[in-house]
Amino acid sequence: IIRDGATPRIVLACFEKPKKKLPTAPALGLFLNRCNFDEYNKRPSIQQRLDWKNSEEAMKQFMTNSVIPSISKTNKEKSVFSGWLVARDTKFIIDYDELYSTVEGEYISKAKEEEEDDEEE
Repeated sequence: IIRDGATPRIVLACFEKPKKKLPTAPALGLFLNRCNFDEYNKRPSIQQRLDWKNSEEAMKQFMTNSVIPSISKTNKEKSVFSGWLVARDTKFIIDYDELYSTVEGEYISKAKEEEEDDEEE
């Protein structure tokens, strides 16, 4: 959606009802880079703060030596991202007229029909 130039309102509308059919990127490469314990560390009752200061170098080495090579190897073997881009550009075309009409609250019949079909299943 962002790549196609959607407005910020459209992006927010993607999280509202009715459901919108949107392309999703592959999960390969998604990982939690860092946990943040700022709120926990503000508690007066904690005995020891949680942070990553003593582990920064080990984290960088793990990322460089394990995570990135694994992602690259899997992508090279399975063409995850290039396959997704081809499919996204050829098979999944976003109907912005429908998307904009649902954002403005004017549900077009196509969206209603899809919702009814989903309910029947």
